[in-house]
Amino acid sequence: MRLQTLPARLQAVRTFSGNLRPSKARSEMQLLLEDLKRDGWHVKTTSSGVEWQAVGYNAPFVIPFLKTNEVMISVDEK
Repeated sequence: MRLQTLPARLQAVRTFSGNLRPSKARSEMQLLLEDLKRDGWHVKTTSSGVEWQAVGYNAPFVIPFLKTNEVMISVDEK
């Protein structure tokens, strides 16, 4: 693992609980995309699609409903 400085960016975030699984992260990302579209935000894309990431903040042994996760999508300023 290594730390890396990333360029500044504006991101929309959706928080959810439970175990962080790829299918759950994609589902939450789709919900966030729908919210952004409804609210008139422009989502940044790359050659492979929407620029997004998922993060989990808790240790694996934490009870699932107490876990905090987020999906983040990069957006342009309004």
